[in-house]
Amino acid sequence: MTRTVAFTAAVAAALLFSLSFQGCVRDREEAEKTILAHDPSFQKTITRRNQIRKQMDSKENVYIVLKQKIAGQIMALKEKREQAKKEYLDSVEKLKGQMQPEKRELERGLIDLERNYKLKSAELSNINRDIKEINALINKKEELTLTPEEIRTWNDRLSALIRKKEEASAERGKMAKEIRITKLKISVLKP
Repeated sequence: MTRTVAFTAAVAAALLFSLSFQGCVRDREEAEKTILAHDPSFQKTITRRNQIRKQMDSKENVYIVLKQKIAGQIMALKEKREQAKKEYLDSVEKLKGQMQPEKRELERGLIDLERNYKLKSAELSNINRDIKEINALINKKEELTLTPEEIRTWNDRLSALIRKKEEASAERGKMAKEIRITKLKISVLKP
């Protein structure tokens, strides 16, 4: 008799197990009634199953609440991260802006330097043209029948122009170096 009860219990458990996966509550209730009509001792197993199911439902409810709570915390942390990122970017922009006055002054100075460099280059070009013309004139002194005094005057002018050329070349060289240094200063000010 115990074998029959055990067999019936196993069949009933298998039947209940398969029915519970099918999700048909009405069919399961009918199956339980059929089983209990045949084997009333199986009520203990059904009761135990119901208790386990309640525990599982309770655990699931706790899990769902915890999951929702954690999801809320995640959202709050994401918002906090975005706020921190915005504050960081804003503060970085403000810090970068602190160097702008010095950078703008250097850029204005660079514009002046480059303008003066072009003017000095034009001056140097004019001096070279004048030197070339005077040299051509002195080379034609015989054809032009220049007097020694006129030649001396032209040589003095040539000497003055050569000195002026050297000074202008030196000034232009200093300006070129100052332009390079100013550009370097501007480039190193980038944070």
